[in-house]
Amino acid sequence: MANPPRIERTRAAVAYGDLSRSLAIRLKYGRKVAIAWTMARYMAPLIEPATAPILVPVPLHRSRLWQRGFNQSALVAK
Repeated sequence: MANPPRIERTRAAVAYGDLSRSLAIRLKYGRKVAIAWTMARYMAPLIEPATAPILVPVPLHRSRLWQRGFNQSALVAK
C-alpha cells in the first residue's frame, strides 16, 4: 500500500437494504442472471459521459466460478 491507486470518485447505484440484498442474493445464488442486466440499467445513468469510467468486476476464485457457472460482477459490468 505504499502507492495506493488514485480513485477520484466512487458511487453506489442503490442503498443497500432488504430489496437490493434480495436481488444480489438471487443473482449470485439463484442463477437469475437477468437481474444483472436490470442492475446495470439502473447503474448506467450514474456514469458521467465526459469521464472515462473503468468498471472492474471482482474476480471469483475458480472454485466459486465453477460452482456458480458465472461471475455476477462481470455480468453487471458488461
